[in-house]
Amino acid sequence: MKKTTLIIALIMSISACAIKPTENRIEKTLAIEEDSVFIQEALNMIEDVESSELKYRLTERLLPLVVDREEDIYQLVLNATRESHNAMQYAMLANTIAWKNRENTLLEDRLFSLIEDAAVQCRTGEFIDALSVYLDKRGYSPLEKIEAEPQYRSMILDTYAYYLMKMGRVEDALDVYEEILAEYDDPEILINVSRAQAKLNRYQHAMENVLKALSRAPAHEDALSLIYEYGESLSYPASAIDTMVEKAVSDAHEAIISTLDEIRMDKPMPVFKLENLDGSVVRSSDLQGKILVIDFFATWCGPCRRALPKVHQLYQSYENDEDVRFLIVSTDKDKSKVRPFIEANQYSFPVYYGNGVSEKFEIKGVPTMFVVGPDGKIRYEKIGYAEGEDLEFTLMMYVNSLR
Repeated sequence: MKKTTLIIALIMSISACAIKPTENRIEKTLAIEEDSVFIQEALNMIEDVESSELKYRLTERLLPLVVDREEDIYQLVLNATRESHNAMQYAMLANTIAWKNRENTLLEDRLFSLIEDAAVQCRTGEFIDALSVYLDKRGYSPLEKIEAEPQYRSMILDTYAYYLMKMGRVEDALDVYEEILAEYDDPEILINVSRAQAKLNRYQHAMENVLKALSRAPAHEDALSLIYEYGESLSYPASAIDTMVEKAVSDAHEAIISTLDEIRMDKPMPVFKLENLDGSVVRSSDLQGKILVIDFFATWCGPCRRALPKVHQLYQSYENDEDVRFLIVSTDKDKSKVRPFIEANQYSFPVYYGNGVSEKFEIKGVPTMFVVGPDGKIRYEKIGYAEGEDLEFTLMMYVNSLR
């Protein structure tokens, strides 16, 4: 009996020793910065990786790097990715790769197959279940999850429709766009629908959709340009087009104003201390009686980069207003990147290091903006930045409603 136990223990010990070097090797491989070296090392081990978590991390980085490689290498990594990713993870990764490489005509067939597969996955129950778990981990409420689900799916289906358009399958693309709009009425999708309709010479329908987009994203340059383009195709007088544009923008602004009471919050602002780039410190207690515009951003965040110029313009409008203070808060883990970013963009608003303050405000992503009243209550929260939205007008209405 003792001999048998000893043999089993020995086998288990040998097995553990055999697994450990593999895990260490994978970790070392993942730490390789040079892509070409990483690819070679990863390809040498990918078939032997048993841990789904380690295989996930390996393929998450590897698949985008081999999308232009020989078919056998690409299929090897693609199959490993399907094995290690759930439906949501796979669909999101496929979408990222397809969109990033959308101008590469040499890979068009491969990329279309990839995004077509992602479009199938994003319509499944498995995708919804995996997304739900993902959003739970990010702290989404049940209502926020209901709102987020169609947004994630629309992102994938929009890319799929883009590829259908590239292949000349305009009617099929329109079917996909209609599927998106049935659950997610978004200005970008409306603009894309209008472009598809214009390709089929359905200019009146295209005009209706792009005007609807402008009424929701009144600063959208593409929407504005397309309205005049479609108007010319319909032989509308320039004055008539101007009137339609003015009405759409006015409708957008009125919609923002009409929701102020509905979205106003009554949440105490957390106590905090922030360090400025120059080393000075500001505390929440120093800001009593002021209207605060607090913007959490990151230098690596694309929407943040697009929103910050709008926030800076608004800051300049209130720069001499003693009742309004701006706090632009970096959530970057690497603080060394913040100052060069601010200086390169010539921003003059006060910028602070987050140092965990974002957790106190319970933000789920960046950019997230808060407008706090003189009573120290958070009154408005603005999450994200969408192309074409009139962010300056929105934040200005928030601020002025608290005077």
